[in-house]
Amino acid sequence: MAGTVITTKGLQLIAKLVASGTVLTFTRASVGTGSIPAGYDPKNMTDLSSYKMDGSISSCSSSTDEASIIMQISSVGVETGFTITETGLFATDPDEGEILYAYLDLTKDPQYVYAEDSAISKFVEMTLIVKVGSVETVTAYLNPKSLVTRDGDISETVIETLDTVEDKYPVPAAGESVKRFFGKVLTFIKSIRPLTADTNIYVSNTGSDTTGDGTITRPFRNIQYAIDILPKDLGSNTATITVAGGTYNEDLDILNFGNNGTLMLLLSGNVTVGHVTISGSFIIINSTGGVKELSVSSLTVTNNSNLNAWGEINITTTSSKSVTTLGVNYSMIIARSSSAYMSGVTTITGNSNMGVRIHTLSRVYIFSLAGSGLTTGVAVETGSMFTYYSASISATKKFFQDSGGIIINSNGTQISGLITSGLSCTWGTISGGYRRIGNMSGYAQIVVSIRVVLTQDLTAGTVYTLRGLPAPVDTPYIAMAVDDVYRTRSCYLNINSGDPVLYFIPAINLPGNSGWSMNFTTTYITNS
Repeated sequence: MAGTVITTKGLQLIAKLVASGTVLTFTRASVGTGSIPAGYDPKNMTDLSSYKMDGSISSCSSSTDEASIIMQISSVGVETGFTITETGLFATDPDEGEILYAYLDLTKDPQYVYAEDSAISKFVEMTLIVKVGSVETVTAYLNPKSLVTRDGDISETVIETLDTVEDKYPVPAAGESVKRFFGKVLTFIKSIRPLTADTNIYVSNTGSDTTGDGTITRPFRNIQYAIDILPKDLGSNTATITVAGGTYNEDLDILNFGNNGTLMLLLSGNVTVGHVTISGSFIIINSTGGVKELSVSSLTVTNNSNLNAWGEINITTTSSKSVTTLGVNYSMIIARSSSAYMSGVTTITGNSNMGVRIHTLSRVYIFSLAGSGLTTGVAVETGSMFTYYSASISATKKFFQDSGGIIINSNGTQISGLITSGLSCTWGTISGGYRRIGNMSGYAQIVVSIRVVLTQDLTAGTVYTLRGLPAPVDTPYIAMAVDDVYRTRSCYLNINSGDPVLYFIPAINLPGNSGWSMNFTTTYITNS
């Protein structure tokens, strides 16, 4: 790290070793919680101001007049969390024994280390660049228990071929650097340690991911940072991330937490983020009190995930996102055996294409859904189910169903009220109508019960029509039952140029001033 100062004793040691041609040996690297005393020259430091613990030296390399020392600090053995504000590198002096060779002030760039029994652990790695003059040989006492022991700097080495490995372990990708692969290993190691207790983490857009420790007084800066430091196995515990109101310029990836425990985002104010992906995870979004709004650019819930946004959380989408494997330009996607329960107000804005897509055996309940200017409001496909209480959607096609998709208006019965709008005829006065059993749009059973009181004379053998019924599927003709068979030659529903028409042909002349009426009934399936 830049800013490492060689102490006076360190400079004296370099002179001795150059003169004698002997080896410079670094013995240990330590961290502390102190700082340089006011007005004190760091070159005169002989020890840390407030020693805390030794780190592990995992690598030592040198070139020209510099040496690179990599040290690691972990939570193992740490009883109480602390903030690293200073680092010291020690070496062997042939006359004085161990001396402080170099000192690094970290008060402007501190690092926090959690206690070992904390539900959250942290691993810190530092690279110290120090001057060694013209000393020919530089060595260090390497700790074999370091997470990674390096022989020189191989961080940019590229892996060209791969051995066969199990996918459940970190897998190197052809062409990636070793540094990136070791990052995968570190993430894997952290993820397999389960959460040991319920945990509360605080995030604020005025906090810090460097100096913060996730407490209410020292919150982290980014929501994703708080998510990433949690182990994937929550150990049947609850991890609560309390998010202060504000705008967070980040996408959120909530991945592979499973359902062994609960991950909760608790909003203490209105929160704005980018695209949110929830995959293989169970998550609750709740409010600390009162209605809060979560504004996302778009939302994807997939791969056996479960999203619960409780009643005081309103979700608003502001755009759409192309999701290659799930479709293109949807503001919200719930797919692949996932579920979502949103009991607040859900609003689709900023997207003129698709609103919500529910796909592949997924289940979604939205209490109140609103959207306008859409091509398709809600698409429900491949055995999925969508239930809603109210849906105020302005779209070219409000609902779309395919491959067994089900849309349910949660009125408890799934039987509509009597529908009379759109029914018309020129030869009588209509009463009654029809009911839908099942979906209010798309596939449903239609039950017709219509009475027509004659207002004009009807001539035997003449065709009289009634319009406005939903179109049947699978056949252009549906038989229509009439209460007076004696007076009826034929009665049926026929799709005429896409317009369903009821055709009635009387068998005898029927006077229009006699108060006579005709009752028509039938049942059929529609998808309109």
